[in-house]
Amino acid sequence: MKVLYTRVSTDSQSLDRQLVNESQFQLVIKEKGVSGSVPFWERPNTSELHQMLKEGKVSEFHTHSIDRLGRNLKNILQTIEDFHSYGVPIHITSQGLITMDKESGKMNPTTTLILSVMGSVSEMERNLIRERIKHSLSV
Repeated sequence: MKVLYTRVSTDSQSLDRQLVNESQFQLVIKEKGVSGSVPFWERPNTSELHQMLKEGKVSEFHTHSIDRLGRNLKNILQTIEDFHSYGVPIHITSQGLITMDKESGKMNPTTTLILSVMGSVSEMERNLIRERIKHSLSV
């Protein structure tokens, strides 16, 4: 089964840009009002997905960008490792990346480097947002 995962941090944000090819997927997970700082497996709509992975029902997992998985590099890498432990590659649509070669079951070293950099940028963005919020509250 091909799964599409979408997430936005607030209820007022739109998922539209993440749902472009929605009809190509057997399951679409839509999370609204869920911060990227929440670890992936602790989010409201991921427990069913985790069970489906354990049962071998998921063949591919797609998401728009790496920051949909999280805003913490350690959590992002752990989530990718979790999917790989079930033999499921993650497709990062906006960057055209696939985290695992399905035949060999191994992660491409170039993809690892790119995802690590992008995950670090996501984490930095989260920290900057926190600083801005903290600063605006103290003014």
